[in-house]
Amino acid sequence: MPVFSSFNGIGLKMGNDLWTHGISYNNDDQLTYSFGAEVYLDDYTFDFDYKSFTSRDEDRRFDYITLIFSRTYRTENSEITGSLGVAFSGDFGGQKIQNLLHSFIKVPEVVLEYSYPAFAYPMGAFKLKYSFDIATVPYIYTDINMAIGNYFSAEIGLGFTLDLLQISLGYVWYSDNFDLALQDYVNKKTGLNIGYLVDKGILKMKYEFNPISRLGYTTFLVNPFAQSKFGFCTYSIGKIYSFRDFIFKDSFELAFYNAFVFSRVHTGVNKDKTARIEESQIGAGYDFNYTISNSFFSVHAKPYVLYAYYNERTKETNTIQHKFGLGLEGEVSILLSKYYGLDLVGGVCYVFTKGFQYYSGLNLKLK
Repeated sequence: MPVFSSFNGIGLKMGNDLWTHGISYNNDDQLTYSFGAEVYLDDYTFDFDYKSFTSRDEDRRFDYITLIFSRTYRTENSEITGSLGVAFSGDFGGQKIQNLLHSFIKVPEVVLEYSYPAFAYPMGAFKLKYSFDIATVPYIYTDINMAIGNYFSAEIGLGFTLDLLQISLGYVWYSDNFDLALQDYVNKKTGLNIGYLVDKGILKMKYEFNPISRLGYTTFLVNPFAQSKFGFCTYSIGKIYSFRDFIFKDSFELAFYNAFVFSRVHTGVNKDKTARIEESQIGAGYDFNYTISNSFFSVHAKPYVLYAYYNERTKETNTIQHKFGLGLEGEVSILLSKYYGLDLVGGVCYVFTKGFQYYSGLNLKLK
């Protein structure tokens, strides 16, 4: 039995296909949401993961739970991880959890049948990551997973580490004997896989995307015991109010003294709840700011210009609009630590084809 000498933290994770980053489709289908927890003890990890899968085309759904114990061996340039665990599939309340969330964000309920047979099986995994010792720290990796008597999958790829950002490009292959419940998801997942990971220490954001099927998924992991990291950009995620039909926002901002460039994605549903909508924005601006003496408060006025790509999707149609605009954003920042804080935001944006749009929101910002 392993003897643990140090506790390295607890990671709380949540995932959803809602956060597309302007790249993938927000279908609210296939792997639709997930949550879980990881406990870190020395080089060991205990992982609980809950995923909810849906297939609206087949009017079916199932929930998927894994319990995994992992051990990582590290050398100067490599990491090798072996894992053993067990997986369960069936009805574990995923529909009730999903519709509770939908009631909060005012999205119609999803009612599908749990018609796949329940199962449980042991599983194992092997991961290898090797880093080359040069400036951008490129690395190669392989990820092999096996559920005994059920499936086998493998991924191999190349990645790069740039400050707090990791970018990966790989190919995913699955065996043909996948459980029927997972087959539709596997078909859309197989092939080229593009991903990036933003590691701010206390928070990690991981995004994976298949460019052929446009299937994408975002996972956030919060470890309050981790050491926060300064990087080349700030990342924020928040709730939007009074801005058309958008609900959530996530954004990256890169600052050069007071000037900044940004990339934002707004997601939501239209007024009659029949379509998923998202708007990807890129732009630049200038931050006029003032920090109140001897306090954690600062105020900001940010004029900016932007280009926006608007996409409204139903099951049958896909409406795209291109927009250009000028905006002014006001912000009150509350610094909770030197690494993160809360922003109260309000602003107005003049879109040349739409006129004035007003918005407000509350963001969690990591510096």
